[in-house]
Amino acid sequence: MDRLTAKHEVTRAELFGHLGCDPRLGLCDLARGWQGMAPADYPAFHQLIETLAWAVQAPTRTIEATFVAVPELALLPPALRVFGCALCWREAQQAGEPMILTRDWILRASWMCQRHQLPLAPVQRLVDGRTPRAAARILEMQVDAMHALRRRYPPTPVMVAFNRSVIGAMLGQAGAGLRRGEFGYRSRFPANRYHLARARIALLAAAHSDRTRSADRFEVLVGLSSSALLRSSANLLNPKVRHPDVSSGPTVPEGLVARRINRWQANLPDLIEAYVLVKRRTMTARSSASQDQSGDFAEICPQNPVGRVQHLSAP
Repeated sequence: MDRLTAKHEVTRAELFGHLGCDPRLGLCDLARGWQGMAPADYPAFHQLIETLAWAVQAPTRTIEATFVAVPELALLPPALRVFGCALCWREAQQAGEPMILTRDWILRASWMCQRHQLPLAPVQRLVDGRTPRAAARILEMQVDAMHALRRRYPPTPVMVAFNRSVIGAMLGQAGAGLRRGEFGYRSRFPANRYHLARARIALLAAAHSDRTRSADRFEVLVGLSSSALLRSSANLLNPKVRHPDVSSGPTVPEGLVARRINRWQANLPDLIEAYVLVKRRTMTARSSASQDQSGDFAEICPQNPVGRVQHLSAP
């Protein structure tokens, strides 16, 4: 869908309107399929599926097979659905095939290509708008970088098995039942918040290796270890909440809305505020070593950062 709108330089709403479908669906997150739709939108969504199937000359079940019928908290935010396997994309480009993001790569629990066992990279963001030659060079560099990351944080076999089992369950694949210790994994990773960090893939790689210190510290920072969050995350794999015809609409796992995390309800403003506080304290400590203790803090951290930069760069 994104490739089609980019090719014709239109928005999704404009594309749907051109196809005779409800343009309002262009504002919805279609990745979850029926489960992401309100009951009132079912007729319009059904029409959209049939129209897309007619447009690409494929059965409607082929269109529906591209959806990921999971709760919203199991998916990355739409703006962050850019991660994929650089090696898969390099091979696709060399074969003249389209470079696409597969269904499993948009899951929060997904961090490694199940085919190549290679950590994912933000390939969509890196190659968009690039020439084929530049894209090939970027993908080659990302393949090397992901091999280096894997060598730095080699995943343990049991964590790889847990990850494959969880992703398979969310994609509707039949499994062999829970392995010993897998319930703890399912409580921790399906709704993880590692996407709040720029180094999301590196942290997930660390969390799946024996060198978990950096990942553990990040989990403590954003409150991922809260028992309420762990209990609610485990419900993401409950098949009872995955039916699209539930009259009450999409199900939100218990605990994430009704309950508050006792230690800290983490969100982006909290992280920014904490970061600013730490930076100010650091700057104050550094300044006290070179200035008098009565120095003005406003001079150290002024309200106008542009003026501060101009002041420091003046001859």
